[in-house]
Amino acid sequence: MRTLAAVACLLALPVWADTGSPDGAAVQQAFAEVVRKVAPAVVSLEIDLEVVEKPKSRAQRLQDRLTPQQLKDYYARPEGLVSGVIVSEDGYILTTYYAVDGEVHGIQVHLSDGRTLEGELLGRDQNLDLALVKVDAEGLPTLEPADPSKIRVGQFLLVVGRSPSPEHPTVTAGIVSADGRNGNTCVQTDAEIDYGNLGGAAVDLEGRLVGVAAQLSTTEYGLNSGIGFVTRWDCVAHAMADLKEGKIVTKPPSPFLGVQAAEGALDVEGAAIDQVVQNSAAEKAGLRPKDVITEFQGQKIAEWEDLSKLIRACKVGDEVKMIIKRDGVDIEITAVLGERK
Repeated sequence: MRTLAAVACLLALPVWADTGSPDGAAVQQAFAEVVRKVAPAVVSLEIDLEVVEKPKSRAQRLQDRLTPQQLKDYYARPEGLVSGVIVSEDGYILTTYYAVDGEVHGIQVHLSDGRTLEGELLGRDQNLDLALVKVDAEGLPTLEPADPSKIRVGQFLLVVGRSPSPEHPTVTAGIVSADGRNGNTCVQTDAEIDYGNLGGAAVDLEGRLVGVAAQLSTTEYGLNSGIGFVTRWDCVAHAMADLKEGKIVTKPPSPFLGVQAAEGALDVEGAAIDQVVQNSAAEKAGLRPKDVITEFQGQKIAEWEDLSKLIRACKVGDEVKMIIKRDGVDIEITAVLGERK
């Protein structure tokens, strides 16, 4: 009843802090109770990782409008601890694929009770951004999973991590701002997700596990773009058997056309091109700045998002047909999609 009352207070109050009123105190108490309940199941991971650098091409750096050094600094993985969440009493711990993407030479798992245990990396799934770590322990604290069918856009969501200090939990708060993201595997949230709490527990106001804080978006939007993603528990549970067996799942190459949207062309019907990436599929096919793509593989293009969705549905090496408008004339162009690096 205490939590239900706090939810009602949250819906009624435009403040997050204690205002001195009984309602404000109930709000704070509800949040504090969730963190107290969840924190024992959240761990800190110290990963000895040799990162394999994936440098971008000169054309991509120009497209990002960043110098090579700025690009290196922006996308560099910072040193430090990451978070994980215990999902079974016998020592299985989930974190993100991103946290172990490279050559892992060792994992130290810092538990909430002060113990530090050696962790063994098992399976990894890049599509779900999950990695499974095993420690030799019994009787570890776990969380009750939330019912995925009852997740509602607008409900409150807390992300509990344990970094940069293994001794203390961290928490960020927000709402479920969208569901069915990333191939219907994630919920979207405005609770901040960063390098430290990535891999931590995303929970509802009953302390139930909605999923794992994952899918840190750096390549498209940059860190802390205002939204984050949580791999839902039902998708996690479905993948657990493969993860325990040590299966490694990687993403297939992403198809790349090589065009950049023209700013200020919102009133144009179609996808107006501002720049064409050097040596890309678009350049090889003869696309030019100021061209407008109006049709792709027989599908009408009303805006850039239409084009993006259709390209994502293709594979690297696919031959695609487009209708473009150039100087008022419709032209058919064929391109062979390349790979996004």
